[in-house]
Amino acid sequence: MFPTIKPPALVERLPTASDLQITEEDFEKVKQLNIEGIVLSEKAQLLEAVAQFSAAIALCPRFPSAYNNRAQARQLLQEVDLALEDLNEAIKLADGIDTLTLKQVCVAHSDFEEDLIE
Repeated sequence: MFPTIKPPALVERLPTASDLQITEEDFEKVKQLNIEGIVLSEKAQLLEAVAQFSAAIALCPRFPSAYNNRAQARQLLQEVDLALEDLNEAIKLADGIDTLTLKQVCVAHSDFEEDLIE
């Protein structure tokens, strides 16, 4: 029996420190800031969450997940224009290095369109 192989388009890929052109140490800091922002978002502490995502972006402006997560928090804060800017930046940065964030951003874009229609 042959092993199952996923087509390349379906294989999830997350960025590495090398992809982002930062050190492993900074990459760990960026991921931690991003996680802290997610935890704050889940507690509905959205302004604090935006600050954590912004700190991650300041440390690594090429990290698409932080832009996507900040966009979600900004959407909940009714900062739609800023959220859309973040989503567009996440798409630009994720292309080729972060398929998981790219999928999440596509879902978020469709959510924004629904919100704007209502």
